[in-house]
Formats: sequence, structure tokens, C-alpha cells
Amino acid sequence: MTDGGFVLGADGGNTKTVALVARLDGAIIGWGRAGSSDVHDTAGADGAVGELTAAVHAACELAGCNPAAATSSVFGLAGADWPEDFALLREALGGVLGGDVHVLNDAVNAIRCGTPDGVGVVVSCGTGGTAAGLGTDGTIYHRGFWPEPSGAREIGRLGLQSVQRAHLGLEPPTALTPLALARYGAADPDDLLHRLTARGRAASTDSRWFCPDVLDAAEAGDAAARAIVLREGSVLGGQARVCAEQVGYTGAFPLVFVGGVFRHPSRILRDAILAEVPGGEPVEMLWEPATAALLRAFDHLGIDATAAVAASLPEHAIFATD
Repeated sequence: MTDGGFVLGADGGNTKTVALVARLDGAIIGWGRAGSSDVHDTAGADGAVGELTAAVHAACELAGCNPAAATSSVFGLAGADWPEDFALLREALGGVLGGDVHVLNDAVNAIRCGTPDGVGVVVSCGTGGTAAGLGTDGTIYHRGFWPEPSGAREIGRLGLQSVQRAHLGLEPPTALTPLALARYGAADPDDLLHRLTARGRAASTDSRWFCPDVLDAAEAGDAAARAIVLREGSVLGGQARVCAEQVGYTGAFPLVFVGGVFRHPSRILRDAILAEVPGGEPVEMLWEPATAALLRAFDHLGIDATAAVAASLPEHAIFATD
């Protein structure tokens, strides 16, 4: 039980929400996990807030602390896009937690995954893709995924589209075809189309699961796959360049890569992004986004808790995407 206040950080996306609780000395003592907390998701704002508060309560319960005793909290949330989103989320969280509550878009928060001061530009490529910038003067710029779809789901969708176009003779044959049939257990492209579009289809038919296969094929030299990955790099790199310009970067600046797609060993996507971002100096992800939010909460208190947080991180399964 902690009675002298605590710090909380949480990351919420379209797939999962993870909350971490730490003592004021930086030791993590609780964590919780729930579903999507994106207020733009199909469950709506009420469902998103319910998942978010469920993760917070689970973390606090494990830590043995009262949410109202929080000293500082930071939330990096998908769906925190417009002023009304921030107002809704701050009101909902303020009714649960004590102390200062800060809400950031999840992409903006993710810059702290790679930079100790939390400023720079981030390219995030997970289920969805986006870019965001935070300038040295505190200027924030992000556009979410609205301008152009990207991320694992879009890479997979375009790969599956190429399979069908090749099957119809509209594109040359592609190595993506046998990979797609194996991934989804289909006998041929027609059976594949049925499996992916049938009523009552399983979540395992989501196009995002095909993303690693597209990256594999691109690395092996398949023309269709390579074109898809290069397109993704152009989209994300262009957005990152605009973010850098909007927050005032004119020379070199840190460009943080976060998201599960970048865990793939292929460098094609990274190189395509960097080609679009003059001045961007690649920075690898050091922290999971929920940990980055926790560190930001300590930053607001003027406490360097890096060593204590690093020494007390929970098992990686807490952060893993199902």
C-alpha cells in the first residue's frame, strides 16, 4: 500500500490500453491492461473511457493505492485528436484521479520512447501509422491517420489487393500469393477472398496479420511487395517531414521510430522514410509507450526516475500486442 502519492502513466490504442503505477521514488508497483481506449473506435466514447479507467483501476488495485491519491499522471491516447476529445478525456480522468492529469495524443507521447526530453519527431507504424512532432518550444503538431491510411493494416490490405489483382491478370504474378494462402489457410485466391470477406469471419482474417509477409517478400525482391513498402515509406516520411517543419525544426533533429512494424528486420521501410525527411536522425525506441507516459509524469514533477523505472519494469507480456 502506498499512501504518500504515486505517479501513473498509460498508453491507449486501438488494440490495447496499458497503465503503470510507480512510487515517487520511481519503482513500478502496479500495472493494468484493458482493451481499446480510442474514443473514435466502434465502441464509442463511453466504451473507450470504460476500458481506459479499467486499466487504471487494475494498476492501482495491484499497487494497493487509491486513484484519488495520484500526484501526476500522463496519458498517451489514440483518438485524442480534437479539442473536444481532450476535453472529454480530461473530464473523465479528472473524476477518477487526483493530482495533475495530462492527456497527449499517443503519437506525441511516443516521442518520449526515444528521447530523454520528449521532444523531436516520431514515426509510428503499428496497426495504424502516423507521425507527430514536439518542438523545443513546446509546439505540437500531429494529424493522426486521417490524411492517408498507413500501418500494418494498410500494408497488409495492399498486399492482399495485389494477390487478387494478380489472380485476375491485372498485375504480374507475385510471391505474395503463396504467402497469403499460407497465412490465411486458403486453397486458392478465390477461397482467400471468401475467407477474408465472409460474414462472421474471425479476427485472424484482419489484413494486418499479412504485413510481415509483405515485408518478407519486399526484402526478397518481389516487385509488388517492394512497391507497397516504398509507398508506405513515402506516406509516413512525408508526414514526418511536415511535422518537423510545423514545429520549427530546420536542422538536425531526432526522428524516433516506434511501433511493431519496425521490429521486422528489413530496412526498406526505414530507409524509404529517412529519404523523405532531411535532417531526421534515426533514434531507436528505448521504452514502451506506457513507460514513456510514466516517465513524462515524472518529468512534470522534475524527478529523474529513469534508473528506478528501468529496474522495475513488468514482464514484456504486459506490453505485447495480441
